[in-house]
Amino acid sequence: MVNKLKTPPSKTVSQSLIPIDYSDVLNELKSKIQMAQLKAVASVNSELTSLAEVREGHVDFSEAALQQMS
Repeated sequence: MVNKLKTPPSKTVSQSLIPIDYSDVLNELKSKIQMAQLKAVASVNSELTSLAEVREGHVDFSEAALQQMS
């Protein structure tokens, strides 16, 4: 059997490519993603509110038209 010598752990290529401030960069990215998600939710809510208002206006118009027909 061949006895392989184990070398002490050293930085791998991937570890040397990770910036020192990786944690800060990752947290900033997470924050930006969360803010974008919140903006998207607010935008969808605004559109749904607008659609509900239009629909309510349409329902009111339809009811008024039916009352005039009868």
